[in-house]
Amino acid sequence: MALKFAIGRFATPGSTGELNWDTSDLGGETPVGFMVTGSNAESDGVVKTGIVLGVGLCDDTNEGCMTGGSVDGVGSSAGNRGTHNTQVIDFGTPSSSTDVAVTFVNFHADGIRLDFTNLPATPKLYTVFFWAGSGVSAYMETVTPGNNGTTLNITGASFQADFAILITASTTGTGSSGSLTNSFGMCIPGSDDACWIAHSFGGQIKGICVATVRSNRCAGSLSTTGGGSIDWSLTSGSNANGMDLTVNDGNCNRDIHVLMFKFADQSVKVGSIDSPTSTGDDVHTEPGFRPQGVILGLTDIQTVDSVINSDTFGVGISAFTPDAQFCNSWADEDNADPTNTQSLSDDQAVNLFDDSGTAIHVGSHSSMNPTGYTNNYPSTADSTARKWFYAAFQDGGGNVIFRRRREFIGIR
Repeated sequence: MALKFAIGRFATPGSTGELNWDTSDLGGETPVGFMVTGSNAESDGVVKTGIVLGVGLCDDTNEGCMTGGSVDGVGSSAGNRGTHNTQVIDFGTPSSSTDVAVTFVNFHADGIRLDFTNLPATPKLYTVFFWAGSGVSAYMETVTPGNNGTTLNITGASFQADFAILITASTTGTGSSGSLTNSFGMCIPGSDDACWIAHSFGGQIKGICVATVRSNRCAGSLSTTGGGSIDWSLTSGSNANGMDLTVNDGNCNRDIHVLMFKFADQSVKVGSIDSPTSTGDDVHTEPGFRPQGVILGLTDIQTVDSVINSDTFGVGISAFTPDAQFCNSWADEDNADPTNTQSLSDDQAVNLFDDSGTAIHVGSHSSMNPTGYTNNYPSTADSTARKWFYAAFQDGGGNVIFRRRREFIGIR
């Protein structure tokens, strides 16, 4: 059975307890892997003050997430960051380490069962990603790679990974107050790596935000003592029973959540791209095949592998299929004046904005093509190219199928 990759949007429920997030879009298949992205956004297309940056991963046994927060209009240490290896969601408010707490219960035909143990007063919107198919395998592990130059062999997968997602934060454990420092990366182990790293530093120095997008690393961290340099980063490698991670630039003593996949009969491609510099159709042929779905890592960075040291950053994670498109993006200005720290959730393929809330790129998915995909930017595409990266999953007959949030089923 070919890969089925489905995306959707759910709002957090109104009461705690176990709940199914189900969809008939998987055609009765049971997922093997899951990702969720979220923020403090409550309505599509409406910017929400303050940053909550959250990403969670799980297979059928293990789960983990990262969270980061930054408070609008505060140049002191006001925010949070952390990784959690016993919850698929533990996302905070901009200033505190827990707001939404969710643990994985099980996968079943057409969806996932989750246990919501802590919920916000106002529901938040989360984008979800499912990988299913009888020929698809997934394995998740939380690792701490170690000192500079060492290679960690992850060998619990029982397959050589075709694709992996890596997430981390600068603090391991249940989260702590302080500066946001988070990383999101995707890779084909031993071949293509790409990630973004975002950091806002409050407290000792006001108005320091640094960020980078890297085409040759799959995870990393930026300095938490003023910014401007890479703390550590990872390069991926392959082995017969999972994947390898080699530490570069410094010592990595933080938890890294790694979700690996084996796709039996379909290709996956990871690479770097430039954002469009004019409105209209934006055609990409880099995948070299017709995708059934694409995930984008968005940034406002203009030069790959260079740390941008200023008072702002913008990053995002989006995904689109022939029938669905969603984007989470975050912009930070870590200073008391002006007040421009905010999050956004939108039902478009791309909605990336700057620290003032002004849109840089806004585009919708148009089509999947024999060698790639086309998105369209009707009115907003900055003339300066930004550096993004993508993961494309080949359409091998397992159609991506989707229903909007109201057609997903939440069952107690």
